[in-house]
Formats: sequence, C-alpha cells, structure tokens
Amino acid sequence: VVERVSGISLDEFFRSRITGPLGMNDTYFFLPPGKRGRLTAVYATGEDGRIRRAPEGSRGQGHYVEGPRRNYSGGAGLVSTAADYARFLQMLLNGGGLNGVRLLSPKTTGLMTTNQVGKIYNANGLGFGLGFETVDRSGASGSLSKGTFGWGGAYGSRYFVDPRERMVVVLMIQLMPNGTDVSDTIPELIYRALG
Repeated sequence: VVERVSGISLDEFFRSRITGPLGMNDTYFFLPPGKRGRLTAVYATGEDGRIRRAPEGSRGQGHYVEGPRRNYSGGAGLVSTAADYARFLQMLLNGGGLNGVRLLSPKTTGLMTTNQVGKIYNANGLGFGLGFETVDRSGASGSLSKGTFGWGGAYGSRYFVDPRERMVVVLMIQLMPNGTDVSDTIPELIYRALG
C-alpha cells in the first residue's frame, strides 16, 4: 500500500521519511556492501542446547548483503544497530518527535502504544496496541511498569519503552532459534538496579 500511494519503494520511503530524518544511518533492508564487516554473525541453539554459529543462507546468516534486494517487508527484515533502534524508540517515548524532527503526533503515538484489543491478546494484564505489546497492569510482565510497550524480533532482539521511568531498552542477541532466557532476565536486572 505504501509503495502504491507514495510511488516509491518501501526501502526508499523508509529512508526518506523515517530513518533518514531520525539520523538512523545504520538501518537497512539490505546492508550496503561497504558495511558488510559490521554485520554480526547469527547463532542458533541446537537440539542439544548448545549455541553454534548458524549456517549460511536465508535460514541462518541471512541474505542481508547479497540478497535479491527486492523483498521489502513492512513488518520484518530490517537490520539495524542498537543505537539506531534506540533513536526510533526515543522518538516514540517523546510522543513522535526527536531532535526537532516530528514523524508522528502525540495522539498517534498514544494510540499506537495503548491496548487496542481488550483481552483478546491476553487476559492477565497485557494488551496489544498498533504494533506493540502493552503492559496494562503492573506485574503483568515481571517488573515492567504499567504503560510500558515493546516487542521482540526474530533473532532474539527485544525492546521496550517505559514512559513512567523515561527509559528505552534495546537488547540484541542474534540467536535463532532463541533457546535462552536472556530476554526475560535482563529487564528484571535493569529494574532491580533502578531500585
């Protein structure tokens, strides 16, 4: 839909309307060949529970440099850095703007980051907004504050934004399938450190 309405590829749309204005200079669908050396390896949990480097190819290391460069998925497929990801999340925490660049209105970010599905997603205090899991009750997701929103990625990444604590957390693991509890343990350690 975005490509049809804008007349440009989704890749170009993201670059000109989102990642470029926000200064997210290391976020791509397909990494430029000159940045190949910065792409981290992907690991996999084997049936024996041991972690090993994943095989080459689309189901392992991925085709993020040498790929066909034509599949731009709006819901998956970007490669990025923790710093770029944090910039995007800080924009959401700020109500849609960052460093003088406004991408969304505070009303839009409010709608995106609050439960829009009632108890359909989870009846125990978690909800789902427009792209994010939401914490609707303190204690529903460990120590995460009520109002926190976030999600995770295919390679074990996890992020959340806690407006009450004014905190953005980005965790990148590079493990698929992810057979660890790191994504659940790190947030608890962060909240304990906040005291």
